[in-house]
Amino acid sequence: MAKTLPTLFIGVLAIFPSLLIVAMFNIPLRGSLRFFLAMTALFLLSAISLGVLVATVTRTLRQACASCPRTRPRGAEYFEEENCGCIRLRLAPR
Repeated sequence: MAKTLPTLFIGVLAIFPSLLIVAMFNIPLRGSLRFFLAMTALFLLSAISLGVLVATVTRTLRQACASCPRTRPRGAEYFEEENCGCIRLRLAPR
């Protein structure tokens, strides 16, 4: 919680300059402002929580990057070697 709440607070505060610009240029905002802020906070909370989860489960930045499915080529898998603790990429045969 100590890492999540300050980041969430700063993320929600970062929305207000864009809302100020919307007000300055008279851009119509459709929908509820409260709903927009609530959904923004929910999105930020889920993204921050996912980052904290990955940081808790992994020990190094390399392991955290390897656990992300978007960083891996299609059909490849990461595995950790027992001797050195490093992570290697194994490509699937074509």
